[in-house]
Amino acid sequence: MEIMEYPKEFVDKVKAEFPNLEELHRALDRGNISVGAYLEASRRFWMSPEEIVRAFNEGRSRELKNTAEKVIRCKKLFSEWWRLARTQLYNSTAHYGSSL
Repeated sequence: MEIMEYPKEFVDKVKAEFPNLEELHRALDRGNISVGAYLEASRRFWMSPEEIVRAFNEGRSRELKNTAEKVIRCKKLFSEWWRLARTQLYNSTAHYGSSL
């Protein structure tokens, strides 16, 4: 399992977005790369078009908006994770390769 060095600001943002997911918090604290898989899955909008229409018709437009805003935040967190991973894993691989 690859180890990442997550900046405190990134860790704080992810923990704030998912305050009750202790397993995710532990993964962040350990620098586990699996954080990316969780963020990748969380950035998907899980409601079908039929569910969206039903929720809107039932007057739950605020719920739809909140869900969409969370997905947007998760997309941003995943993009940030991807940049960290690409940089850190590339540098790790480049360093490893240069020591051969």
